[in-house]
Amino acid sequence: MDNTTTTTTTTGVTSNQQSTEQVTTEAAKTYTQEEVDKMLQQETDRRVTSALAKQQKKFEAEKAESEKLKDMDEAQKKEYEFNKRVQELEAKEREFNLTQNKLSASKVMADRGLPIQFVDYIVADDADTMMENINSFEKAWKAAIADAVSTRLAGSAPKNSNVTQTGLSKEQFSKMTLAQQAELYHTNPELYKEMTAR
Repeated sequence: MDNTTTTTTTTGVTSNQQSTEQVTTEAAKTYTQEEVDKMLQQETDRRVTSALAKQQKKFEAEKAESEKLKDMDEAQKKEYEFNKRVQELEAKEREFNLTQNKLSASKVMADRGLPIQFVDYIVADDADTMMENINSFEKAWKAAIADAVSTRLAGSAPKNSNVTQTGLSKEQFSKMTLAQQAELYHTNPELYKEMTAR
C-alpha cells in the first residue's frame, strides 16, 4: 500500500515538472526566420490597410468637393473657396486664442499661488469665463487646504510642553508647508503671529 502511494506522488510531481517545463519553454520560445517574417508581414499589412483607408476617406472627401465645385459657376466657386478659407482661419484663430488664454491663466494662477497643473481645466474661450473658472478653483483649492490643515491640526495631541491653547505647537507649525502656514495666516492671524513670535 505504501508503494502505490509513493508511485502516485512521484507521478504527480513528475507531471507538474513537465507542465512547468512546457510553460517555461513556451515563454522562452524562439521564433524561426519564417515566423518572424510572417509576423512582420502581418504588421506591415495592417499598417498599409490603415493608411489606405485614410487615403480613401481623403480621396472621397476631395471627390465630393470637386463634384460640388463642378456644378458651380465661377462666382460660386470663388465664394465657396473664400468661405472655406475663412473657416480655416477662424479655426486657427480659435486655437491661437486658446493658447494665449492658457498662458494668461497660467500666469494668474502662479501669481495667486495656485498649482498650474490644473490650467487645462480652467482655460476657456473668453477671458471672463476663464476668470470665473480661476476664482471658483481658487475658492475650492483654499477650502481644501483649510480642511487638510484642520484635519492635520486636529490629529493627535502634541507631547511638547510648548503648546498653545489651540493645540498647535511651534514645532508643528515649523513642520507645516508654506501653503499651510499661509492658510493659517488667513484663517487665524492671531495664532499665526503667536507662532511666528520669538
